[in-house]
Parts: sequence; C-alpha cells; structure tokens
Amino acid sequence: MKLLPLLHFETETPSRVWHRFYYDGFEFLVESCPLYDNIKGDCDKTNLKKNVKSTFIQELNKSSHYEYEEFTLRSVFNRYKPLYLKDATKLSVGYNRVVHGERGDYVEFDEKDLCIKLYYKFKKQSKLDIYYDWMIPVGHKDVKIYKQRKTVKYADYKVGKLYISPDLLSNFTDPEKLNFKDWNMKTTVISDLHGYLPTIEQCELLLICGDIVPLNIQRNHEKSYEWFVKEFKDWAEAQPVDKVIFIAGNHDFVFEGAYAEDLKIEFGSQKKVTYIENDWYIHQSKDGKAYLIYGTPLCTWFGNWAFNREDSNLYGNYSSIPIGCDILMSHDAPAIGNLGTIMEDGDRKGYEVGSIPLATTVLRVHPKYTFCGHIHSGEHEVVTTTYQDGKPMIYANVSLKNEEYKAVNKPLVIDICKDWR
Repeated sequence: MKLLPLLHFETETPSRVWHRFYYDGFEFLVESCPLYDNIKGDCDKTNLKKNVKSTFIQELNKSSHYEYEEFTLRSVFNRYKPLYLKDATKLSVGYNRVVHGERGDYVEFDEKDLCIKLYYKFKKQSKLDIYYDWMIPVGHKDVKIYKQRKTVKYADYKVGKLYISPDLLSNFTDPEKLNFKDWNMKTTVISDLHGYLPTIEQCELLLICGDIVPLNIQRNHEKSYEWFVKEFKDWAEAQPVDKVIFIAGNHDFVFEGAYAEDLKIEFGSQKKVTYIENDWYIHQSKDGKAYLIYGTPLCTWFGNWAFNREDSNLYGNYSSIPIGCDILMSHDAPAIGNLGTIMEDGDRKGYEVGSIPLATTVLRVHPKYTFCGHIHSGEHEVVTTTYQDGKPMIYANVSLKNEEYKAVNKPLVIDICKDWR
C-alpha cells in the first residue's frame, strides 16, 4: 500500500538525515531539523535518532502496510503558506508566487505540493495552439486549475506549473497588495486557569491553552463535565469577544474520558466557544482575513496525567501540525527560549523542562505565533524574533497561575498581525 508524502522539503542549510514513515495515511518525521541547535537543554542527538527510529520500526512492523524511507532534508520552508479552497479544503502545502497577466492574476504552485487529487477536464494530444491543460479537483467541479504546456507572451507562466485564480481560494491576498496597517486582530491569550475564570477585556478572539478545570474536581469526570457545560460555558459566552477557542491540558482529564465526545459536540466549531484537539480551525476575522489556528493538548510524559505521551510518539503526533499556520496553541511548553524554564525561586529554579519534540516541530513548521502554558513560571514576556530564514517568530507562555497555583499573571492581550510569511 503506497502512501504519498504529505510534505516536501527544500533547503540551502547544511543537510541532515531525517526519517520519514508512512502509516495509516499519516506521515511521521523523526530526527531534528536544521535549527535543532537553537533548542535549549542537553540531548544526545545521535541516541535520540537511533532510539526514536528503533521505536517507530518496532511499532510499524506490527502492521502489514507501511513504508520506511531515509532521505536528506535539503531546504528552508520559506514558501510554505498553504492554499485552501473556499470550503476550507487544503489544496496545496504552499505556492510559489502570484503571476500578473493580461487575463488576470493567477497563483502558481507545484504539482508535487498538491493535497487533493486532480482529474483532467480538458486535455488534447495535439500540441498545436494548446497552451494549457484544464484540471479539476475531485469533488470541486466549479474549480478550474490550469497546467501550463507552453510559454505565452501575455504572462510569465512557467511550463509544468499549476495555476489557479485567487478568487477560488479562501481569503487569499496577493502579498504585493497587503495593507499591513489594517491587519491587526486584538486577541487575548490565557492558560492554566485551574478553575479561575477572569474577566476578559473586549477583543475579537480569546485563546485558552488548557488546564481549565478546578483542581478539586479534575479527576471526577462527571463533575468536570457539569462544570464545563455550565460554569465554564456561561463564563466564556458572556465575555465581550467574538470567538473563544480552547484546548485541554494535562489536568483536564474529562477530555480523555467517557464525556469527551459529548464535550466536542457541546463546543463544536460552529459555536461561539470551540474546542479543538490536535486539529486546526480557520478563524475569519472581522476584516475578512483568515487565520489558521492549530491546537494540541499533548505533553511530554511525566506521570499519570491526561494527554501525556512518550517523546518517541510525540514526533509522530505533532506531524499533523500544518506548515505555515498562523497561530499554534499548545498546552506543553516547547524548549525554546525560556518558555519551558522554571523561573520562580525554589529547588528547581532554572530547570529546563520544556518539550524537545514540540520545539523541534515548531522550528520545522514555522508558526508565526506560538502560545503555551503548562510550566507556570515559564517566560511570560512576548518574545519577537525570527526563524533562521528570516520569517517572524513570536512566542509567549500565558499561564495565569504561578507554581503555587495563585493567579498572579494577567491575561496576555496582543494584536495578531497576519502579514506575509
């Protein structure tokens, strides 16, 4: 059973060997990325690669259908901004450029980056005066995609490339036409409430990064369910915001129990208050811009807690985080900067306890904004820097409570800017 790769990599950075696994329709990437050396904390990378590879092969050998391929990572992810059709179907992992011609603007992308099958609607064998093939994505009969066969004088189309009108894409904007001054979305971000429900100032979007339920009922699934559908829901819906998106944390056991599916229905994507779990949500802002938000509750294993996973599994779990997402919400703190460093006084002050698999993933997929919690005393100042390829990198730990479970931190209020990535 041959499963096609979900991602494609090109780079000019020094190459490293990665391992790609295909299993049940998912792709797993093992090893570090070229930016691995920026991650804090000691780790034997050779043993990490060897142990993770061994674990994956052992697991995959239990199945009769998988592929294992070793390849060399070769490049930077500077053009990987996903393309989505109007119904949020992912068309491509990225695109190359926008071509301006006499017959309008067209977005150029590569056939190898497709995330959906195409079939030919118009294809002639004759090469006379045939400049393109007309193709249609499966299930989208009104969407036309053109594959260029010849060069033309009226536009700089490349032979073999695919082209689609931006009018057929979900809120696509030509980067040359962006007005950066109008691209700010006031957002409040919080985490680690542990039953504390603060008053939120008026904004467009409220993001909650897990550990929401009160400590005294966290292992009682029935009481936790009742608290979420009553107290939490009433509080969230009453806040002066347009949309609330939240994920679970390691204390929110109820989202891994018998009530999990009921809660997912209660907080569905069409509601004002929406729960996401290892999944993405597209938020349409007031000015019509679309923000791709991904949320994960998973944490590096440290005991009998909800959503705890071994590091060897997390590399695969995090492979579903899309390259180019605007906002990454994680409960665990990646080992980047001081997000996962215990900063408060005590015997463990200065300890780095952030997640290596999550940090590796962040540095691979390049979310512009990364918000987390879990480590209550991690770095709360908003850090603005860049990835190695110069793209913006903004991150903060947004836990409200400190290591003593006292609500000492204020909600983070930030203007999210959807500029060209």
